[in-house]
Amino acid sequence: MRSAFSPEQAQLLAELIQEAYTATRDFNELKVIVAELAAAQSRTEARLEQLALAQQELAAAQKRTEERLEELAAAQKATERALKNLARQVGGLSESLGGSLEVVPDILEHH
Repeated sequence: MRSAFSPEQAQLLAELIQEAYTATRDFNELKVIVAELAAAQSRTEARLEQLALAQQELAAAQKRTEERLEELAAAQKATERALKNLARQVGGLSESLGGSLEVVPDILEHH
């Protein structure tokens, strides 16, 4: 029986087939890894989008909080002005009635 290839050619052919098989297996493994990386990238992008939305919501809430703080500061100033005005009025009333109140015990004692 005669062989189509010499022993050296058969050996070389076997080595080439083995290298091709190994390269194919490596390529298939690489395709799986690339697919996994693509899926991970998609998940990362989705999470980043969620994070961006949450950040926008937080920025809006921060703005509302700042606006309310400004309103509260204005209300506090108005309250302080009203309190000062009331203190002046009570002081004036005290001065007006101060002399009159000194006579109240004498009047009460008399009656």
